[in-house]
Amino acid sequence: MKKTGILEEDAYIYSHNNDETEKDKWKKLDRKQKLQYFNDYYKNKTIIILILLAIFISLAYSMLSPKPETVVSIAVINDYLNVEKTETFSEELAEKIGLEEGKQNIAIDASFFFEETAGAMMDMVSAQKLLARLTAGDINVIISDMKKFEELKADGTFLKISEVLGREVETVSDGYGILLSNNGILEALGSGRNESVLAVVANAKEEDFNYIDKV
Repeated sequence: MKKTGILEEDAYIYSHNNDETEKDKWKKLDRKQKLQYFNDYYKNKTIIILILLAIFISLAYSMLSPKPETVVSIAVINDYLNVEKTETFSEELAEKIGLEEGKQNIAIDASFFFEETAGAMMDMVSAQKLLARLTAGDINVIISDMKKFEELKADGTFLKISEVLGREVETVSDGYGILLSNNGILEALGSGRNESVLAVVANAKEEDFNYIDKV
């Protein structure tokens, strides 16, 4: 007797009969044939659909989840910070200010490099990025080396410290900056500099002054 192979046994699964609907074909299959039919025609498609669905759900959750409000946004110029120390500084400062965990945060961006600390391309990219963020009001505090601070001050970038803080502090450059060298901030950030200047940008919001005062 000729042995019937699996392919021959189930060959009619793959036959095309225009008079039969897919539903009619499905009813005629036994359990084993239904499983084979599913594996051949639907398994890979189902896996792809599930993967795409998982990606869509993940993106939707990320886009629709409420983002923390950044109440203090600090741009650090021409300095290499220690990432772990910077994160710890942000967390400790947020706690000191009394921010709501998960709802408010402090952002520190140290990706701005100019002149001797960067090549021409990096200088141009940093300049465009800084200008865009300042114009959009996404930065309210800048920590910089003295040279870049003076350039930005000459462009009208900063407020006088006395207009922001509710206390007297020692300032530099006609009251537009606070010299950071011995107050522990640079060390806390893991800064590569011995001295920098902290300044408040001119379009900082008045409601944020209380937060800035505690930096």
